[in-house]
Amino acid sequence: MSATQSGRGMARDAAAAAGAALAWWTGTLATMLPARLRRRGEGTLTVSPTPDGLSITRDTPDGAEVVAGPVQRACTAVLRLPSDLVLARTITLAQAAEENLHEVIGFQLDRYTPFERDEVYLGCQVVGRDPDTEAVTVAIAVARRTDVTALIDTASRQGITCTRVAAAAEAFELAVKPGDIMLDWGTQQEAAAPNRWLRWLWAVACVLLVADLALPLVRGHTRLAALQGELAAVRREAQDVASLRDTVDQAIELAALPVQRWQRTPLSALLAELTRLVPDTGWVTQIEIDPGTVQLTGYAASANALIPVLEQSPLFANAAFRSPVTQDAVHGVEQFHLSAELRRRNE
Repeated sequence: MSATQSGRGMARDAAAAAGAALAWWTGTLATMLPARLRRRGEGTLTVSPTPDGLSITRDTPDGAEVVAGPVQRACTAVLRLPSDLVLARTITLAQAAEENLHEVIGFQLDRYTPFERDEVYLGCQVVGRDPDTEAVTVAIAVARRTDVTALIDTASRQGITCTRVAAAAEAFELAVKPGDIMLDWGTQQEAAAPNRWLRWLWAVACVLLVADLALPLVRGHTRLAALQGELAAVRREAQDVASLRDTVDQAIELAALPVQRWQRTPLSALLAELTRLVPDTGWVTQIEIDPGTVQLTGYAASANALIPVLEQSPLFANAAFRSPVTQDAVHGVEQFHLSAELRRRNE
């Protein structure tokens, strides 16, 4: 055996092994899918009436496969009507009718069939076009409602729900078969659930979108309302502080008014002068300022020494004790209560 043949054999073996591994892997993944998806992957069920009952087949990639025995679980299928249950024919219509083909044919169905519109299920399909005459060839198929309902009930008793009804292509005597034509019953039933779910999905998506857009706005509005409340509280506190400050300023002005009226001397200058005159060995515990006089109560190492000190000040005159000086044995100082007149500026 040549090296080339050996290499080809090894390549075939490797390809076979890879195919087997891929098949095993896809089979494993298939077992993990939900049952509904697995049933979809198994192929579409088709129910066809026969003289002995119903024939059930499954469309697979390898072709139609007959389902033998009863169906073990509820499933959905297409009801395929044979030619003996379908009235089929072809008609020619203007090309403009193609946009509302089903409605146009249903409106004048009694012209093409011996049935009224409410007696049958209707299916139609364009199978040819003539651009010169602007006409279309339409294949139509009708089936009695009573026949279709009876077959659907029979399939339902076997656990099969028919979601679509189709007229078999064999019902048309055409050189080119149009293929199975879905009747309006199947179209309505097939589209109702998906459309309904689609509408629900769109509605949920719109609600989620609105919620996604509105949630930050609601949070921002709530946060803004909270900040506005905090700002209002701070503003009220600031107003209270400003009011209290005005009250204090007014009280200071009223307290200083007697002195300002008498001497025209600021109260701060008067207090500064008293602070300078009282020695470090004494202190004042109470000051009373009346129009023209000031009274001091406090302690000093020598109370008598305060009289000449006050007399020498340009702001005070006629200093005198208002009560006898007493000795504080605990602190070793004298307690005094004296008064002095306030000098006018022009004195």
